[in-house]
Amino acid sequence: MAFTTDEKIEPFWAEFSSAASGRDPLAIQNSSVVIYTKMVVGITNVTNRIRYNGFFCWIFDTILQNIDKKNSLQEQIRYSRRAELLLAYMMVKNFEGITGVSGSAYAAKNLDTVISLKNGADWESKTEDGPGLYWKFKLGVFGQYYSGVVRDLNLINHPNTQLDLNIYTLTDKGKELAKAFEENIPKEERDLFWSSVHSGSIQESELTNLKSFALHEIPEGSSERIFYEKAILAADNRKAEPTFNRKETIKLILNHLNKQNEGVENLVSSFLRANYRSHQKEDVLKKNAATAWYLFEINELIHVAFEHFHSCFLYFIETYPTLLDQKIDELVNETLEAVVLESSLQGIDSIKQLTEQIKTNEEDIYIAYDAMEKHFRTGEFGTCLMHAVKTILHVHVNCHDQLDQLEEFAAAPENNFNRIGYAMDLIDELVISKSELSVQEYVKAIIIKAINLHTFSSYSKTRIGQSLVHNYMIEDYSVWRLRETLPNRTTPRLQNVLQYIMDIGLIKRDGKVYTITEAGTKIIGGV
Repeated sequence: MAFTTDEKIEPFWAEFSSAASGRDPLAIQNSSVVIYTKMVVGITNVTNRIRYNGFFCWIFDTILQNIDKKNSLQEQIRYSRRAELLLAYMMVKNFEGITGVSGSAYAAKNLDTVISLKNGADWESKTEDGPGLYWKFKLGVFGQYYSGVVRDLNLINHPNTQLDLNIYTLTDKGKELAKAFEENIPKEERDLFWSSVHSGSIQESELTNLKSFALHEIPEGSSERIFYEKAILAADNRKAEPTFNRKETIKLILNHLNKQNEGVENLVSSFLRANYRSHQKEDVLKKNAATAWYLFEINELIHVAFEHFHSCFLYFIETYPTLLDQKIDELVNETLEAVVLESSLQGIDSIKQLTEQIKTNEEDIYIAYDAMEKHFRTGEFGTCLMHAVKTILHVHVNCHDQLDQLEEFAAAPENNFNRIGYAMDLIDELVISKSELSVQEYVKAIIIKAINLHTFSSYSKTRIGQSLVHNYMIEDYSVWRLRETLPNRTTPRLQNVLQYIMDIGLIKRDGKVYTITEAGTKIIGGV
């Protein structure tokens, strides 16, 4: 009898399932994740369009009004899955190129004269030889991406068996949004949408009659658009003393954009860099969202620089076994050669000397950071690590006088930002404790630390029957590359914040350039 690793978890003889690289090879990014999670409550990296919130409120209300088994989660999800797929088909048919539409890849591939929502959405319809379902998660796009968000926004209650409620139900606020959404959809379109969902079928030609459901077009001045604006600028939670981090974050972005007369292309990066620069010389840090984003960027700068040690080593080794110590020494020597060739570093051979030079020159940290990324892309790993060292030391120099304040801010119960990979800990481990080393000793020590962290985190993540996440294997004093991964930042949800505030008209984008609108300037003028 044949088994798969999903069916049997005990050790047994079978083909290995697969391999995965992982996006956090040193297991240090959680300290950044916890910050952005608290800064933009109700918005995630996968909730791309704010109008999905209104759509789900409306469809759940419509389902409840039109089915007999009103307390059946199975029935509710059957129709909500069909509705999600129909929405994807409508967007693909009428608005080509619009992003942030869940299920659009499936819809584009399976668009036909007669569209079966049953075959594409109903969980019972999946077959081995069929086209598959639009969404693999049983509760659909809503269950996987939006259920937590709408709860955070106080729009939809989750099932509660203690109250004999097996389905998702609308809060009073959710009912208000459902009504506001409905006001923007003509009755004939609402009727066509529901009849198609209920029957499980629609003609392709009828999709053009559902354009009012467009996720990216919310009528200006409508109750729906006003609702979304109030919702994302409201409190983050329902506590006695609620926080307003999401609102503060949006206003920070709008204020930054308002200062750019010609607009901004890479708005997320531009905002984070400007916020970092404005805080690095502050004597007293305020306990607010701006300081949280400053701490986030400190984390990211030191995380990415540290990850470049891992990635440079990974790409420097071979796909076949070579001596570990030899490859480490070769990479260290290549880095020292880059230091010797760097005219601004003449006579620098210790970390203490390099730190003093950074203090004296007051060079912008992003010069070293951008050079680090550039030289990694071109395969100049020694030069890349030279700039990675400078970036790490820059972080320490820039926030040295603020360390106590940052520690206190991060450790506050309402924040709890001091998780594994927290920048203050890494500054101690990567800078303070190694300040007496030569550049050669330092580079070697950080490479070895990156190797050890990756090895430890890889074994920690690996479970019986699951994928290996090792980037390289070390055995019998030898090392070889298993797969290639790139150093990366975390994705702080800010891109979707931009999409949300663009959908409700606070900013606009012409090509790649973002600018603030009149509505956006009113927000920063005082809300």
